[in-house]
Amino acid sequence: MSTDFPDRPRDAYETWHGRWLTASRVWVALGLIGALALLGSLMGFIGILFGVPLVAAFIARGLVAGGSAVHGWGRRRIWAEAQGRHHAFDDIWVRIEAEGGGRFRIRADDAWRVLGISLDELGRRKLAARLPPAALRQDVQGFWWFAEAALLADLHQRAEGGDQRAWRFCLWLEREVLPPLRRQSGV
Repeated sequence: MSTDFPDRPRDAYETWHGRWLTASRVWVALGLIGALALLGSLMGFIGILFGVPLVAAFIARGLVAGGSAVHGWGRRRIWAEAQGRHHAFDDIWVRIEAEGGGRFRIRADDAWRVLGISLDELGRRKLAARLPPAALRQDVQGFWWFAEAALLADLHQRAEGGDQRAWRFCLWLEREVLPPLRRQSGV
């Protein structure tokens, strides 16, 4: 897994899945120890000898039925944040969020990563000052977002200058990504 994009839901899923596996192993061990202690105190060595397979079958059945349900619930919970907003252009994640009224915003860091542009904070602020108002803005978490129209206009300008990657990215947004999002939003 690449380390250049640490805030992917996939990383959160792998972290959660590792914790779930560890917790399930601990619960199985505690269950077996508790059952063996109970059977050993009630029936002695024979109780342990014959009780272990019965207890193991009971715990395994519960883990298979309950564990898969918990696993599915956890996956849905973790991936819900990115559901319907995960788009990839040439294996680069591009986050797009609805603003309402059929308008969308695109994460500026993702667009710059697609175009191979690296801007520091000062460069971002200069670009925001050069663009029309609300074309490039920073949210409360500190992430920069392009308004859909502003990014498309910038991509068209870059494409007219001969940037083929900008042209492909613009076509991808206009033809493959934004129309389905507009249909889903009901506009």
